[in-house]
Amino acid sequence: MRRLALCAVLALALAPLSARAEEVVAADGARRSSFETSRDFVIELNGSRFRPNIDGQPGLAGTPYRDVFGTNEMWLFGAEFDWELWQGLGTVSVGFAADYGWVSGNGVFAKDGTKAKDVTTLNAIPLRLLAIYRFDYLARRFNIPIIPFGKAGFAHTIWWATNGNGSIAKYNNDQALGGKWGYELAGGLALELNWIDPTLALEFDQEFGVNSVFLHAEYLYVSANNFGHVGLDLSTQTFVIGLGFEF
Repeated sequence: MRRLALCAVLALALAPLSARAEEVVAADGARRSSFETSRDFVIELNGSRFRPNIDGQPGLAGTPYRDVFGTNEMWLFGAEFDWELWQGLGTVSVGFAADYGWVSGNGVFAKDGTKAKDVTTLNAIPLRLLAIYRFDYLARRFNIPIIPFGKAGFAHTIWWATNGNGSIAKYNNDQALGGKWGYELAGGLALELNWIDPTLALEFDQEFGVNSVFLHAEYLYVSANNFGHVGLDLSTQTFVIGLGFEF
C-alpha cells in the first residue's frame, strides 16, 4: 500500500514535466509545445543614425545640411507593430511603423553665411504602412534561429525645424515645417533567442504570451521627396538594429 502511494506521488510530480515536453504538429508541419500560445502579432523597438539627402537633391545650390549640422547624423528611434495575417511557408503581416529623428546645429545667417550662436534642430517623424514577410518556417519546424525578412510600403515623413527659442523657425514669413510622401524598402536578418534557454522561453510565453524574442538588423531605405518632386529631400538609407517580441 505504501509503495502504491509513493508511485502515485511520483506520477503526480512528474506529470507537469511530461506535459511540458508534449509536442503538437501544426498544419504547416511545424512542431511546437502544446503549452505555447498562438502567434498573432510582433512589436519591434528600433534605433539607428542617418543622414537625410538634403544636400543631394537635384538643382540645389550649396550644402545647407552640412553648413548647419556639419558631419552630425540624425538619431532615429521608433517602434513597429505587425499583425500576422498568414502563417505557412513563412509569415505574412501588415504593419505600422513610427519613428522620431532629430539633429542639432548652429544656424547660418542668410546674408553672409556666418554661423549664429543660436541652436537650430531639425526634427522628423517617418510614418510607414508596411507589408512584411518573414521566412520563419525553418525556425518553427527545425529550430533554426535565423530568420530572413523583407518589408515594403508607403511612407509619410513629417518634419519641422526649431530656432534657439524652441519655436518653429521661419524664413521670409514661411514656417519651416511640412510633410513628404514616399515609400520604404527594407530587408534583414533576425536572430531568435529562444534557443538560449528553451525552458525560460516557454515560461515567458505561458506567463506573458511572448512566443519569441529576437534581435534583428536591417538595411532601410525611406524615400521622402514626394516621389521625386522638387523640394526638401529627407530620403535616407541606413542600417537599423532592434529588439522584437512576438505575441
